[in-house]
Amino acid sequence: MNTILNRKLLFNIPSGLDPLTKLFLSATGITNSAQIIAIDYLCVNLRKNGLLSKIKALHPFVGGDATKHSFNIMDTSKFQLTFINSPTQDGNGVTFNGTSQYANTGFNPFIEYGSGPLNLEIYSRTNNALSQVDIGSYSTSSVQSRVFLKNAANSLYYVHNGGNVTVGISDSLGLFSCNSDSNQIVYKNGISIGTSGSGSGNTSNFNYYIGALNNNNVASFYSNRNYALSAFCTPLNASETLIFYNIVQQYQTLLNRQV
Repeated sequence: MNTILNRKLLFNIPSGLDPLTKLFLSATGITNSAQIIAIDYLCVNLRKNGLLSKIKALHPFVGGDATKHSFNIMDTSKFQLTFINSPTQDGNGVTFNGTSQYANTGFNPFIEYGSGPLNLEIYSRTNNALSQVDIGSYSTSSVQSRVFLKNAANSLYYVHNGGNVTVGISDSLGLFSCNSDSNQIVYKNGISIGTSGSGSGNTSNFNYYIGALNNNNVASFYSNRNYALSAFCTPLNASETLIFYNIVQQYQTLLNRQV
C-alpha cells in the first residue's frame, strides 16, 4: 500500500509542467532539476503522441532509491512496486542479483486484460546470455506471459499463452517491446525482430514480476540485469512502437544512461 501519497510537499513544484509530472513529483519528492526535465519530457511527449491512453503502468526508475523507483508515473496510487531482498537502486535504475531479488508489480494480467492482448515493455542496460526471466507471470504452460531477453542460447524468447517468438539476438541492450496482439511480435529499439502466431485464451492470474518469473506466487528464473524503465500497455502498432522507443530513448539520454 502506498503510505506516502498524502504527505505534505516539502518543495515547490515548478509551474508549466505536465499534470502527470506534477503528480509524480508530489508522490516521489524528486527535486533534482535534470530528473525533472527528463520526467516532463517523457510525460509531455507521450501525451503529444496520443500514447497515454494506451499505457496502464509505466515505471521510469528515476530518483535513485527504492521508494522513488517504486512509483507508476501513470497513476501513483496504483501498481506501486514492492522490491524483494533489496536490489541495487541508483541513477541507472534498478539492478537485481540473479539469485533472490525481484519486484512484484501488483499488475495482474488476467484482472487487467482477461483474454485480451497486451504489450510488455522493458529497457535493459545489461548485455548477457543467461536463462533468466526479465518480466513474467505463469499459471500453467498454456497460460503464461514471460520474456527472456537473451537466454543461454543467445536467443530472445517471448511466450504469451500458447504462442511464442524465439529469435537469435546479438545483445540484450535497449528497449524491448513484446506485443501479444493478433500476432506475437517482438521489437528491439522500435524495430520488429521476430513474429509468430498469437496465443489465445485467458492470461495468467498472477502478478507480473520484474527480474524474475512469478510461477504461481513463487519466484524463479532470477535476473541479474539492470533495468531503466518498464511498462504495461494496450498493444501498440508498429508506428506507435517506434514513437514510444524514440521518446524513451531521449528520456534515457537526458539522464545520461542510454544504451
